[in-house]
Amino acid sequence: MWSWVVMLIALAGCDLVLGLNRTCDEARFGSECSTCGAAGQACCAAGTTTCGEGLVCGESTCTACGGVGQPCCAGETTCGDGLFCGGGTCSECVIDVAPGRRHMCSLRYDGTVWCSGQNNTAQLGRAPSDARSATPAQVMGADGAAFGDAVSLGSGRDHSCAVRRDGTVWCWGRHSEGQLGDNTPPRDSEPVPVQVIQADGLPLTNIVSVSAGNCHTCAMDGAGGVACWGCNYAGQLGDGGVAPRPFADPVLDSTGVPFTGVAELSVAHQHACARRSDATAWCWGNNKYGQVGNGMLGDGTYQPYPAMALDDVESLGAGSYFTCATRRDGTAWCWGRAFGNRLGDGKDDVPEDRPRPGRVLEDFGGGPFMHASRISVGSVGCLVTNDTGVWCWGNDQYGTTGGFNGSSVPAPVIDREGNQLAGVDRLVGHNAHTCAHQTTGRYVCWGRNSHGELANGTTVNTGRPSTVALTCP
Repeated sequence: MWSWVVMLIALAGCDLVLGLNRTCDEARFGSECSTCGAAGQACCAAGTTTCGEGLVCGESTCTACGGVGQPCCAGETTCGDGLFCGGGTCSECVIDVAPGRRHMCSLRYDGTVWCSGQNNTAQLGRAPSDARSATPAQVMGADGAAFGDAVSLGSGRDHSCAVRRDGTVWCWGRHSEGQLGDNTPPRDSEPVPVQVIQADGLPLTNIVSVSAGNCHTCAMDGAGGVACWGCNYAGQLGDGGVAPRPFADPVLDSTGVPFTGVAELSVAHQHACARRSDATAWCWGNNKYGQVGNGMLGDGTYQPYPAMALDDVESLGAGSYFTCATRRDGTAWCWGRAFGNRLGDGKDDVPEDRPRPGRVLEDFGGGPFMHASRISVGSVGCLVTNDTGVWCWGNDQYGTTGGFNGSSVPAPVIDREGNQLAGVDRLVGHNAHTCAHQTTGRYVCWGRNSHGELANGTTVNTGRPSTVALTCP
């Protein structure tokens, strides 16, 4: 029955079946045809640029478009969610986010910083007001020009900080207890970034990351050292005392020398933790609920202590009075305050504070969770699994666990299409909201949004991840 079609193809050079995603070799007078329009195949309709959805015609061959590092689609102008088209190639718009208590700052590809949410202490980088902003606004410098050249961010309760390309640190927002680190008198708000300095008055330099708590801030340098500044009533500056300090000074070990060998730093409300290059976890600061993990409960631990019986640490996160870590064997461990199901141990009825690391469980009364990769905690615990999914546990008051139900053991975060959130390679949690970076190049966030802190254009709390709404270029 196809003989007449073959005859027509031979006579018409296949032109009659171009609509069936086939094309012809004109050098052979149309006597040979092949499929077209799919990735790696020839572009359809000779002389035009027709390819399938999500593809673009480049040098007569259909290639994928719209993803990170791929050509832009639709006339070289369109890219995927969270990306922008620059120079004909799709690139990430947002390269870092830093959630605070009721605000969040985002870092654009061009080194500029944009913040959304509450601004009562100038934490958005502009004059303080009671107005809330559900869309990111740009942080400006003291000279009125855009604050730029930033490479990473960190936010605390009511202030934010940025590391610049030259290794310096700049902070803005509340300065009631020296948390901005510029060695000036306390003030309720500072709307423009000020530079963090050391005891000798020189700028703090060689910094690679910054992390902040309620009223203190810490930064990690390129040599693995840590410096902190701000409030210190629970020993959260790690210098052996409790005196506040409005400038940066090193965290000290038990012998009084600088604490070094740090590969990862995480600062929470009133304590801080570090993963050292030897894969051990160390914490200091408030230990009322055992969040330092040294086997004791107390008001404060003034210098770094190792978490008991925990080695081979892959990642860690300090949260709201608790701490969690993942190990290289895929297990997850938490310690500190149990209220709100923070510890992921399935103990719904009788939560028990834990001053030493204990396993996060796979199910109620079941075995240990065994496929954890990365972890980040705020008021709830969240982790990335080996297959790039995200699982959370704890109190779901604002949708913070990403599943609308809350759980005392890990449960999967669900996206807006009703599928499990996947393709995640980084988590950033703080207080009552969490953000995830996907390999597709976008950041999505969920949880409390009463002041627009999720930067999605609304002030509605959400348990479904939404894209950070920052426009580029």
